[in-house]
Amino acid sequence: MSLLDRNCYEIRKLEFFRDGRVGFADERRWMWDTRLGTLPVPALTAINTDPQFEARETTLEEFETLWSLH
Repeated sequence: MSLLDRNCYEIRKLEFFRDGRVGFADERRWMWDTRLGTLPVPALTAINTDPQFEARETTLEEFETLWSLH
């Protein structure tokens, strides 16, 4: 789950692992090898062409709630 800027670059990111860990990253810090991408994030339709992904858009409120929890 990523918060993107207007150019589709990640500015904050959460990664949820199967073992229950949650990694995070922003411009200054990171945890569990979670890092911000160096390229713009592709469109959801492009991401979802790979069957291992189920990308969907979330609200800023949903992201902020999860960010504050983790």
